[in-house]
Amino acid sequence: MFINQEHSHSLLKKPKSGAWYVQEIHGGSSVQHVCDERIVKLGRQAVEAVRQKKNNGRPILYARVDLIQVKRDGTEEDRQYLISEIEMIEPCFYFECAPEPRVAIQTFLNAIEQIVEKLKGTQ
Repeated sequence: MFINQEHSHSLLKKPKSGAWYVQEIHGGSSVQHVCDERIVKLGRQAVEAVRQKKNNGRPILYARVDLIQVKRDGTEEDRQYLISEIEMIEPCFYFECAPEPRVAIQTFLNAIEQIVEKLKGTQ
């Protein structure tokens, strides 16, 4: 999850045993996950590309960047990550998966406040 283009927290979605759907409604689960810097960098680049190309350079309040891990030859060294989705209209922020949920929530609220203040200045 990115708030104001900055990485807030990450999660790993897992299907229930014997299934491939990861959504909670289908029995999947979401757990806190610590990403290495190259994954965070990929997500940040994706959010920045959307901000520049689709949002006319305006800030993006939040975005969830979904990745799929691919192993071309089956080794850990050959892992690649592909972007499967950039979600910017999200019904769930997965704050419970943040290392410090209250901090993530406060960061989100601060971002909203900053946008409101900017909008007040343009009127």
